Amino acid sequence: MSHPTIIIGAGLAGYQLARELRKLDSTMSLTLITADAGKYYSKPLLSTALSSSKTAETLSTATAPAMAQQLNAVILTETPVNAIDPVKKAILMQDKKLFYSHLVLACGADVIKPNLQGNAAHKILSINHLYHYAEFRDLIKNKKRIALLGAGLIGCEFANDLSNVGYEVHVIAPNNAPLDLLIPEKVGKLLQTALEQNGVTFHLGCIAERIDNTKDNDYCLTLSNGSRLNVEFVLSAIGLKPHVGLAETANIAINRGILVNRYLETSVPPIYALGDCAEVEGHVLPYITPLLNCSRALAKTLTG
Repeated sequence: MSHPTIIIGAGLAGYQLARELRKLDSTMSLTLITADAGKYYSKPLLSTALSSSKTAETLSTATAPAMAQQLNAVILTETPVNAIDPVKKAILMQDKKLFYSHLVLACGADVIKPNLQGNAAHKILSINHLYHYAEFRDLIKNKKRIALLGAGLIGCEFANDLSNVGYEVHVIAPNNAPLDLLIPEKVGKLLQTALEQNGVTFHLGCIAERIDNTKDNDYCLTLSNGSRLNVEFVLSAIGLKPHVGLAETANIAINRGILVNRYLETSVPPIYALGDCAEVEGHVLPYITPLLNCSRALAKTLTG
């Protein structure tokens, strides 16, 4: 009996690849492994869900057992993978070892944590998973003034979402204009004006250097331009970095992400990488369209 194709990660990348595989082969042995509950949801909706009154429960459209039935696959939830043994073609967990015929790393990206001083630095929240969003909704209840670190795509989406439902939002970023890595500054300024008209205040050309608790159990942010800002909650959206730790256990080549060729194959075959964790010819593309295209292509490779 041949070993299964194993996908590590049950986010959008992992589930999308599984769907594409099932379009081409309905019977191949397939296993997905995830460290969380494995609920299916669209991650881009996390930064726009408040405006549509979505909770973490309503964002999830299927449980792991439902996905397992739909995909005719084994899905192991709450199961962190500790290491990969490429010689034995096995993945190692705390109490078990599984062998694979092909292995796909779809383990996503980790949040970049802001480097702030102060006694409340540990209170800054970043949202990268469904359970983070559930925590976020709970923490901002009865709050009004929110500081948001970062003026990239996700930061601007959160700023718009929060201001749409009545929060006073302060965006802090070193950029001259929002989305400066994606669009011309002139266009970014137009976006800034639109968000300001929605009630968002921008603090650009500076960063937050310190966060301290106040006597009222709020937070005082000290900015690099010397100003201070009192808020009730701080959300960080300063970016993501590909998750490469698991690849390192197998001595797979990495740079910013897990290095793969045009077939999404790593330096240690038959191990592949897909989605936010992968770096293809110098590019890390954490966007939906490349993910969909790569999932279709990789499914064809894995099914011959």
